[in-house]
Amino acid sequence: AQGRAHEALPLIERGLRLRRASLPPGNPRFGTSLTLLGQARLALGDVPGAIADTTAALQVREQALGAAHPQTSQARAQLAAIQARAGAWALARTIAERTLALATTNANT
Repeated sequence: AQGRAHEALPLIERGLRLRRASLPPGNPRFGTSLTLLGQARLALGDVPGAIADTTAALQVREQALGAAHPQTSQARAQLAAIQARAGAWALARTIAERTLALATTNANT
């Protein structure tokens, strides 16, 4: 957020390693670390790395929290934005439409 992603990246990576060492597999906190890692990689121009980290965050959150959970939707929306930045417009649209559909369904229940 302060434009210091080059400093944040190793700290986020360390935090993820610590979480992996201390938490059970599939813990939703991994999704938080992976989302932050994806944001830092994106800020540094590593779009493929950002896609990989954010996809992993989405998978963790879907498994741990469910597809319609707000944190899962946040990861999905972030992935759509990164795909758009990568020029994968059709994929970005598909992901964004799924996010909207789940958010709408969740709001109506």
